[in-house]
Amino acid sequence: MKTIDSLQLSPAESLFIIIFANPNNGASAIARRYYRRAFRTQLMRLTFLDLLLRKVLKIDFRIESFGFIFKRTSKRTYIVRGEYFSNTNLKPHELPFKNCIERAKADLELRGLAERLKELFFELENPHSIEKLIREALISGGHIESKEIKKKFRYSEKD
Repeated sequence: MKTIDSLQLSPAESLFIIIFANPNNGASAIARRYYRRAFRTQLMRLTFLDLLLRKVLKIDFRIESFGFIFKRTSKRTYIVRGEYFSNTNLKPHELPFKNCIERAKADLELRGLAERLKELFFELENPHSIEKLIREALISGGHIESKEIKKKFRYSEKD
């Protein structure tokens, strides 16, 4: 029998399995829509925090001044390459975070990263949807079965 450590699951994959085991079948269409959006947001947050913890990404706080006549300062948060940015094996749902940082010409502000990732991850039919990337990785790893997940996570045009 495999232990939790030997499964090598990311926090987002673990959450996906927990929710997969107990989906919200009896909820109304509005509740399901809200639930899925909140679920995707939580998956994104867990993935981002995991990448920070593993030092793939790093947060850089900077105090910047702007304005000509009335000088103002503001504290800005930038996401930069971490210590293990280039030499790490990332899972498919973690790659878009790395790709956003790689494509940015300068350091990427946290707000900019969040906007880019929402555009990428929040389209359900998008092949890069965070749920689809995690689900495919879990199915290929043998952690869940594909026919079971289709029954539990049904998405319709009305939802």
